[in-house]
Amino acid sequence: MKKTEGIFYATLFAIILLWGPGLEECRGAEQFPSRPITIIINYGAGGQTDIVLRLMSKLAEKDLGVPLVIENKAGGGGVVGITELARSKPDGYTIGSLTVGAMSATPAIQTVPYDSFKDFDYICGFGRYLYGVWARTDSPFNTLRDVAEAARKNPGKVTYGSMNLANAIGLKYLELKENVKMTYIPLQSGQDVVTSLAGGHIHLSISTPDAVLQFVENKEIKGLAVIGPERWAFFPNIPTMKELGYDVDVTGWMGLGGPRGIPKERVAVIYDAFKKAHSDPEVKATLEKLWLYAPYITGEETKAIYQKRATEWKPLIDAIKTKQTKK
Repeated sequence: MKKTEGIFYATLFAIILLWGPGLEECRGAEQFPSRPITIIINYGAGGQTDIVLRLMSKLAEKDLGVPLVIENKAGGGGVVGITELARSKPDGYTIGSLTVGAMSATPAIQTVPYDSFKDFDYICGFGRYLYGVWARTDSPFNTLRDVAEAARKNPGKVTYGSMNLANAIGLKYLELKENVKMTYIPLQSGQDVVTSLAGGHIHLSISTPDAVLQFVENKEIKGLAVIGPERWAFFPNIPTMKELGYDVDVTGWMGLGGPRGIPKERVAVIYDAFKKAHSDPEVKATLEKLWLYAPYITGEETKAIYQKRATEWKPLIDAIKTKQTKK
């Protein structure tokens, strides 16, 4: 009996040695994804980022074969959602929007609990935010030169608003270059910015073109400048800030990413699903309607753009902070 038992255990041990690693591989080689994926959007429901990502996620579900669950984590100019994303498990089941303001500008403005370029895996980039300087149609400001002269004669009296300081860099640059003082008014949402301008509560706004379209069509708001490298085809008469002597660009990208350490093969699966979604005619039409359309780019390309923005903006932000400290 003992001899039989010895043979049995020896055989069992040999099987474990031969098949153990293979069995472990089978257990580890989980079909990804095998359960719902959470997508954290760092802005509120109904905004540009939310609209586009919800649509793309709905289409990407078809390829991924699992639900994509949207969670809006707004606050702190996008910082709240980014922070939660950084603290998530890097298994590919929690991903989220990486927006250029929260990644490239905010860390230079204030302390944030993440490193934009060490704590994340960038998956893709899929849209661009465009920003312009706007005034009420009955405003005496017809050009940025008018704005600078008014600010020079009346320090602190000219007011302008935006969702966050990252968007406001264009007019902060004007303040520094012209050595004038204006008053910046931070507001909670893009809609708040536009309604504050239309209601006469601020003199100027930094807003996306879709946010002001209705007011422009009703001749309530006019455009003074594009804060980007080229004029817009849909508003061709609005000059760029560079044309006016202010070489600054706040064109922002929207991307998708996750906490650092997601297995590369899982990143590739997500990248491919969203690439297919981005090519869908409905997505293209939505991006164009919101003036967000941009080519679909890789995570590395997206990260490089954000790093370039951070490098360009930091000296300006530092100068702004120094000027504010001296006031």
